[in-house]
Amino acid sequence: MLSASVVLTADRLLGEDPPRMQFPDATEKLRPMSDPSAASTEELQKLLAAWERERPRMWSRVVELRGNEYQAAYGAYMATRSEIEDVKDELRRRGVIRRGRPRKTAQIPAGSAPRPRALVSVECDDAAVAVTSDGHVRLSEGDRLDVRVAVLQGIGGLREPPGAVLEGIFTGRKPTKGTDVENLLLLNMQVPASRIADGFRFEHIDDHDGPRVSYRYSYRRPDDPFEVWEEGRTVVEWKDVPADQLTAPAVWKALRTGDVHLGDAAHGDSPLIVTANVTGERLTTNAIKAVVDGAVAAVQYGVGLERQVVVLAQRLGASVSDILQLASGADRAVLGRCDRLIRADGGIDPDDHRIVAGQVVRTAADRARSKVTVRIATARARLTLGDPGAAAIHAPPLAGHERQRAQPTRTAGRGMAQKPKAAKRLRSLDIVEAVLVDQGHEVRRDGGQSSRVFALRDGKLTEVHVRSCTGDNYTYWQQKRLELREGVIAAVVKYAEGREPAVYFIPALEWTTNDPLLVSKDYGPFAKSPPEYALDFFAGADSLERYRVR
Repeated sequence: MLSASVVLTADRLLGEDPPRMQFPDATEKLRPMSDPSAASTEELQKLLAAWERERPRMWSRVVELRGNEYQAAYGAYMATRSEIEDVKDELRRRGVIRRGRPRKTAQIPAGSAPRPRALVSVECDDAAVAVTSDGHVRLSEGDRLDVRVAVLQGIGGLREPPGAVLEGIFTGRKPTKGTDVENLLLLNMQVPASRIADGFRFEHIDDHDGPRVSYRYSYRRPDDPFEVWEEGRTVVEWKDVPADQLTAPAVWKALRTGDVHLGDAAHGDSPLIVTANVTGERLTTNAIKAVVDGAVAAVQYGVGLERQVVVLAQRLGASVSDILQLASGADRAVLGRCDRLIRADGGIDPDDHRIVAGQVVRTAADRARSKVTVRIATARARLTLGDPGAAAIHAPPLAGHERQRAQPTRTAGRGMAQKPKAAKRLRSLDIVEAVLVDQGHEVRRDGGQSSRVFALRDGKLTEVHVRSCTGDNYTYWQQKRLELREGVIAAVVKYAEGREPAVYFIPALEWTTNDPLLVSKDYGPFAKSPPEYALDFFAGADSLERYRVR
């Protein structure tokens, strides 16, 4: 029980001036305690107070670490937390603190640190699956298998509309600058070939520097816009270039020697989008990767590749001199030099870290030889706003989790058990988004478990907080989330049996009036419920009609 070894390990890992778990004014009592029942109530209360005071500092040190240091520090932190729970249990037994629900922490074997939590939350229905994790899933995964299982189970339950292809969005910091986003979403997750046979869309949204990341999958039509990015100026484009195989070397050679249109060369270091259409065989993960890597490599060049091109030439059945000329020639290389363009095994490894979004789709055809059409363009945010709050319109899916308390680890099954509630929330967001689009707004969802939507029209940004209700149920917004200012709307989607849902847009500033329909509730400093803004339907439901927009 809070042994000295645990505390000292945490101190070493957390760096200088670490918070020390000890009894205030009783440092001599810092000693191994195998049984909290042997301590006095006063000692246990002081220890609990010390934990509550120092816990934020301890955790802030943990999240600054990376790799093995993070795992070790996290384990020490969770071991201490588990021991504090023993203290709480003893205080509950003595009646000092009110009894609550029994804790559900797993028992930690003596002398071992707990396994770090990987899966943070799962949200899914038949339209989308979103999984948040404390880190990315690797190809050879050992610690985050539950994340991969949750993603694959969610993808398996998605409804596949005609003409749509699977889209994956990775939100968060990539493990390395050179990591391909399509690898994180497709290869590492081992997405079934049946789900990507007609194409795949991918996107990376680097929204924060923390360790938490999220994966979101849904079906989208190839002509739908990307979530955050849109195509700008054309950098390079190929049309209907024959390719013998859909491998990276074959695609690279075909595009490197095929007819090409070179566009804007003044793209600097801007992010890029690659879009491709393949006529021919059904797509696989390797084929999608081959098209993206082959296209980027076709407009790069390398130096010192004399040894590597020997193996590549053998794979392609071409002369070494021809392949060396193609790989080292600076003509067409609008994306510049890549020192590792060709690997020792003859594989293609372009410098494609600037790719932030892309799609590869298939057009069926009765021919043995594929044809490839590819466009690489600069990428720009779909909404470029000068408003300081406009950055939120680019907030990626699940970014809201960074501001929420981490949820206990769930299996995909438990996440799917909440499907009706999640489905209604997503339906309400869809309805409100459709109304805003009809009004001429460009719309961006906050993502994840958030019910906030951002809308832009004529340079004006509006923040919309969405709620659902059935009948005259109590509907509220937490005051800390709904700001009473210009440009903020409280939206209500009201469902009724046998009727289309009604939609109401209430400007947040209306709560500053004396309208009896709009009430403000503060339950006091000791209440569990935070202060709220609410709709009191019984005070005058008819007056709500003036806010109705559908």
